[in-house]
Amino acid sequence: DKYIYTSKWNGSGSQRFFRYSLEGEYLEHFDIEGFSGIRDLTYDGRYFYGANATSTIYVMDFDNEELVRSFSVPVTARGIAYDADREALWLTNNFSGPLRLVDLDGTQISSLSVSASSLTGIAYDSHSGAGSIWANTQMGEYGNNLVQINAQTGATISTVEVNPELLPGLDESDLGGGIESVTGIVPGYATILANVQNVMMYGLELCPVASWASVPARYGVVQPGASATVDVEFSAVGIGAGEYNGNLQISHNAPTETVNLPLTLNVSGDWDPIFSITPESWAYGQSETLNPISKEFVIRNLGGPYLELDTANFSISSDNEGNFALELCDLPVALDYRGVYRFNVVFAPVSDGEKTAILNIQDGLGRSIQQITLSGTGIPEAIGEVVNLQASVSNGNEVQLTWGLISGDPATPGWMHYDNGVNHDGIGTGNVANFDVAIKFTATDLWSYAGMQLEKIRFFPVSGNTDYSLKLWTGADADLAPSTLLYTQPIASVIADQWNEILLDTPYPLQQGQALWIGYNSDVQDGADMYPAGCDSGPAVVGRGDLIALGGNWQSMATQYENLNYNWNLQAYVNEANNLMSVGNWLNEPVQERSLGKEAMRDLVLASSGNPKPATRALKGYNVYRNGMQVNSELVPSPSYLDLGVPNGIQSYTVQGVYYSQLTPMSDALEVEINAAPPHSLPFLEDWSSEDLATNYWTAGAANWAISPVGNPEPGVHFSWDPRVQNYEIPLSSYSFDATGKDNVELSFNIALDNYDTSTINLMLWDVWNGTEWIRLGGYNSQNGSFGWRHLSYDISEHAANRIFKIRFVALGEDSFDINHWFIDNIKVREPLATVAAVNDLSISITGDNITLDWSPVPNADWYWIYKADTPNGDFESLGYVIQAGDLTLPLSMFGTERAFIRMTAGTGSFPRAPRLDEAAAAK
Repeated sequence: DKYIYTSKWNGSGSQRFFRYSLEGEYLEHFDIEGFSGIRDLTYDGRYFYGANATSTIYVMDFDNEELVRSFSVPVTARGIAYDADREALWLTNNFSGPLRLVDLDGTQISSLSVSASSLTGIAYDSHSGAGSIWANTQMGEYGNNLVQINAQTGATISTVEVNPELLPGLDESDLGGGIESVTGIVPGYATILANVQNVMMYGLELCPVASWASVPARYGVVQPGASATVDVEFSAVGIGAGEYNGNLQISHNAPTETVNLPLTLNVSGDWDPIFSITPESWAYGQSETLNPISKEFVIRNLGGPYLELDTANFSISSDNEGNFALELCDLPVALDYRGVYRFNVVFAPVSDGEKTAILNIQDGLGRSIQQITLSGTGIPEAIGEVVNLQASVSNGNEVQLTWGLISGDPATPGWMHYDNGVNHDGIGTGNVANFDVAIKFTATDLWSYAGMQLEKIRFFPVSGNTDYSLKLWTGADADLAPSTLLYTQPIASVIADQWNEILLDTPYPLQQGQALWIGYNSDVQDGADMYPAGCDSGPAVVGRGDLIALGGNWQSMATQYENLNYNWNLQAYVNEANNLMSVGNWLNEPVQERSLGKEAMRDLVLASSGNPKPATRALKGYNVYRNGMQVNSELVPSPSYLDLGVPNGIQSYTVQGVYYSQLTPMSDALEVEINAAPPHSLPFLEDWSSEDLATNYWTAGAANWAISPVGNPEPGVHFSWDPRVQNYEIPLSSYSFDATGKDNVELSFNIALDNYDTSTINLMLWDVWNGTEWIRLGGYNSQNGSFGWRHLSYDISEHAANRIFKIRFVALGEDSFDINHWFIDNIKVREPLATVAAVNDLSISITGDNITLDWSPVPNADWYWIYKADTPNGDFESLGYVIQAGDLTLPLSMFGTERAFIRMTAGTGSFPRAPRLDEAAAAK
């Protein structure tokens, strides 16, 4: 009833716990030796009980920060809840049911089947009278639904959909954690207190409770002739003067009514507000010049109503330089008992050296001014350098720029890296796995380092059950994957959750013209820590700071996994060459990329541990210049920029990093030649006969889009499941079309799907760009299953007529593994035709039991509809349609008489509602 506690479940060795005030302010942490991995906690009024996804329960005294005892239970317990009515413990069966009720020594009392699943924590509700169990689950759209379970039957009573409307800031990637049912958070109410792992704790009102009177839970038998004493505790803490009335209810099995005893408490006297603030002083430590560090201060009213605060109550003195600043909001405020007001003081030193100031707060009671000592140290801001500025041109006049940022001056000793120096999370598959991670420096990056040597590597391992080996590779600048393994060095031991600095047994000499991949191998063994590779908070330097070889193929982590936009916490130290420099005995082993196949790849999915740590980055952003003129209107936050609508000619680009106190040197200039073709004129047909995307300037968002041997007829273009991507949105975008002077525009195309599984949502969508925004026209969902070629036609005049426009196809979904291929062919953009010409050269020949129809293609026709009749003036019956002209062979039996008359109609737009006669050929 004094603190809130959470546990670090993914540590090793000792178990770390975190202590918070009832208002949620972090206070401190402590460790208890002898176990680790606690996933859920519960409290019986004296001791805490912890479950760590094993068959052992740990009993702890948090006042003395020690382990009291442990005992075995008949289940792999992950969630745990103390049942005050039965003086026993409810346990989950790992993530699911059946729930087990055990006594406080681990002996099973009963078992309860439940339908709820993905249970990460449970709590017993002894307050509302429902006799229910609440579960925090990783179910629902946002992975945090709360489920109420009947403790007698196991049935689900209710489900609380936890979403951003209920919890602002909640993200789809967040996961539910522990849960408890408590009083004392809000006076007069019981609270469901739940945890979103490493993001937030939150409380939901469960029911009113009488805070002025309480009775310890009792459950048992009163023998004939015996009696039982029931103690009622009255308390005036946290309530104002007045009379409070209620009833004590005692339920029983005797043939008489439930006992209701009236209770009354009279409270008199004055209850003054009491001012409290934490922390009572604060040392910010070191901060680079003008780099802000924010600290939250919390004011509480520990007395009666009201503690009143307004802007005039706050000031900072003894700070002539202006190193400290207040951040106040939501004032004025009047705090009731346990009311809280939070505000920040920011330290941003304007010069080097020790800094001090006084935070003054008039306590609102008219008695005194509270003074808080503030201190910090300003140090020079470390400035990096922009390197390796590169460009690629797409859609004729769109220039994609990328670059890197290195610390220290080129050609001087120092650490080279892409990370921000602060570990944010661990990356892995969550299972036993083996993979390489690396950062890449191109020949351009290393040009001025030629003749120096790579002496040591430091990295941030996050797993104690992983074997690590340092590695060096080389290859071509333009390639994502290295071509040659140069060096490997096993690491005897690491210290998890901190930077580890390793000297190379043999320093590596840097040479001009050579790109270098620097990294390590993670061989993850079974254990508590399955996410071994430390990363920063991003954004990633794509293709440089985020490379990984998983399942046999090198990938950019940020490109392959949309939610893993991070850099590896991995750094290399370059020094002047010395007499230790070695030139021989390098491995020079070719790197063999391989594919494990679809079934082997099913469960090989990269993820973060879900336990991120907050981080800040000193760099504010970048400015991009074209021919000396800044082209970005706002700071560019990451080392990439897309420059749209670039004029034809030679353009010179430079990039400059922006820090709080100064700018980086301007990057070397990069010249890009733009020679954009004019927009496509109408009519336009893309049948992929060029067998490439480049001829008509299509831009693919990833390698999943490629020319396919399957077409209508072949070739076509497809979006493939491989390389596997999750939570993806990958477009295939057209070049510009010119519909100037055209009042009507039509888009048509053929589409087919070869699906693999319907367990996840994977969509194919198509849009038109109207010059301002993308307009969605339609789409298909893979969960409806595979289908053969379909013809779709859209009137896009509203969005495309009399203007320059584009189209695109967007593959969007949860997991590309669950499709095989989307196919698209015969994309036509044209003015709609009122009619098409007739077929005027139809010929017929009979060979054996077959009849062959032959005719020439009709311009702009999308299909040919075939009919038969017994007489030339009779009623013609539809046989079906085909989409290609000429050489159609059909069985004579289709016509059924000694003679038949055949009619054919050419048409455009959507296919006829009739059988397709060449389906077998199309499928082939």
